[in-house]
Amino acid sequence: MNSALSILGALWLLCLAVTLTAQETSVLESARAEVGLRSLQTASKTSPSEGAPALLHEAAGLDGYDEEIGEQRFLKKQVKAEWEPWLVEADAQYFYTDNVGLARDGELGDAYLRGGVTVQYNNRIAGPWSVNASAASHVYLHDRFSALDFNLTRSDLALTYELPALRTMISAGWSWYRISQSDLTTHAFDDHLASVLIQKLWKPRSGLEFVAGMMADISLAPEPAGPGRDEYSAYAGTRLRLRTRLTITGSYRAGWHHYREVDRQDWNHVVQLGVAYEVTSWAKVGIMGSMTFNRSSVSFFDYDNLVTGGGLFFNARF
Repeated sequence: MNSALSILGALWLLCLAVTLTAQETSVLESARAEVGLRSLQTASKTSPSEGAPALLHEAAGLDGYDEEIGEQRFLKKQVKAEWEPWLVEADAQYFYTDNVGLARDGELGDAYLRGGVTVQYNNRIAGPWSVNASAASHVYLHDRFSALDFNLTRSDLALTYELPALRTMISAGWSWYRISQSDLTTHAFDDHLASVLIQKLWKPRSGLEFVAGMMADISLAPEPAGPGRDEYSAYAGTRLRLRTRLTITGSYRAGWHHYREVDRQDWNHVVQLGVAYEVTSWAKVGIMGSMTFNRSSVSFFDYDNLVTGGGLFFNARF
């Protein structure tokens, strides 16, 4: 039961109005890119058991989850008390980006600190059905461009159906996220999303796993309405466990973003690599790198962005 449940929660930790100023537009675009990364990390790493957010920090094992990707051992007999459905995690990470404003031209580099807390609940309802819920809040503080600092708060709820014979899962859920200034005083954007996902696992040998899937996030109530967008994506990931405590991960996602209130469509590609080392059962260190290529029907929003960094993660289960 533990392993079967562990593949579920990471799915859901976990994705411009004309009135926005240029500074607000840069903050919003950067924050929305972070939401997308979190979603990729969440989907491509199918195990929450050891640490969010949501697609690369997480796909790299950086956000504390360390079970093998999609490990599906469906035990016939398992004492329910052995499963600890609650996870609380605190993390502090430091990154460098070569394009802090996600600009088409005149890219500027900056370093930033990401820190926050995630609370997650994963448990089986009955048979192949499981429920997954999470809430997280993280602050992003930049070294040079403090005007781009922001807070990302997110909550997720999902119902998942497992097909163990096919090593496949289908999930549907709801998400809400809010982007604000780092002190939480000024609201920039929030939205409710309806999400569906289907994912398939391959495990050719012990310690090596591959996963592929498709997902859709439908914007329900964006505020303001202009930035609201629907996202459709396909992704693939792999995980190699070299030692008991050391893992290497990689993932790729291709996504199409449709802005319904404005005439804009983006193609977004993300490649991610990461290495994580479990120091103890409650602490982990990791390094990661990601490369994003965004091509928009509005050329102003074209950009390339390289992010590298690492961090520390601490978690408690009960």
